[in-house]
Amino acid sequence: MKNKPPPEELPSSDVAILGILSGSERPLTGKEINMVISMAHYSDWVNIEFSTVYNCLKRLEEYDYIRGKYTIRNQRRNKEFELTLKGKAILEKEIEWRLSIPKKSINEIDLSIKYLTLLPRERVMQALESYINHLEKDFIYYEEIINDLKKAKSGEQIKHIPITESNLKTLPFVIALFERPYNELLARRDWLKQFISKINNYYNQYQDF
Repeated sequence: MKNKPPPEELPSSDVAILGILSGSERPLTGKEINMVISMAHYSDWVNIEFSTVYNCLKRLEEYDYIRGKYTIRNQRRNKEFELTLKGKAILEKEIEWRLSIPKKSINEIDLSIKYLTLLPRERVMQALESYINHLEKDFIYYEEIINDLKKAKSGEQIKHIPITESNLKTLPFVIALFERPYNELLARRDWLKQFISKINNYYNQYQDF
């Protein structure tokens, strides 16, 4: 296969697949990678779907970041993928810059705030109340899983995460995966409460809806 020059920055879906292959003790098929993504709930962190995986694998193989090889397993011919040395080096680079530089995220609520005054007060308040209610559901999810992980012991399974002797030492990093979005939710809720107060002041002063 002719190598294709990679972009300066890989999409997160590509990095996720490189990471999965890096953590595997053996080469994996596309189906097995999809199973890992599903079981570990990668969709919480990365925009990746079933069909996306095969497109990513094709790209990564063209970049020479992974190597695919056809094998016979259980009397079936499968293409299995493993990380190359070049792929390991780029994975480390991608991890490092993502830890170093905060990337701007796009939030749909910002666009609505821009045109908020097109709505009457009642509809604005109802919408923001719904927003906060959705946040509260996420709070419950994160609080439960964080508390359970902090008390986890080997042999248990917390949600989709099996707890083993080997991964107990990295459990603080797993907990951090949930604490980070949880704390962002806390900050967002606090900001929303202040913002609602500002909206009320605006309508009281300038509008009569």
